[in-house]
Amino acid sequence: MGSKDFLKKQKLNEVSKRKEEERLNKGSILIVCEGTKTEPNYFKSFRTIGIRVEVIGAGRNTKSLVQYSKKEWKEFKGLGKTFETVWIVMDKDSFEKITMIMPSRLLKVR
Repeated sequence: MGSKDFLKKQKLNEVSKRKEEERLNKGSILIVCEGTKTEPNYFKSFRTIGIRVEVIGAGRNTKSLVQYSKKEWKEFKGLGKTFETVWIVMDKDSFEKITMIMPSRLLKVR
């Protein structure tokens, strides 16, 4: 009887760990910014209740920012931290409308 109780408790612990991971990943956003200070500080200034937000100031140009975002997303995933949404924050001053569609096509990571 003792070993059955132990196995039952172990199974319950595994289930509760999975539920906790699911809860943490639900409503989670990864924000990767082109700038290293202004944009990350802006997003970090918001109070976030009930969602997990990770903000990274990459300091990269627009095209490499997309690839960098993919890399960071995969690294977090490898650590067991998945995100429901990934935001890429960049300047659009010198880009045409057609160029701004490009990041969404490059970021297909599923």
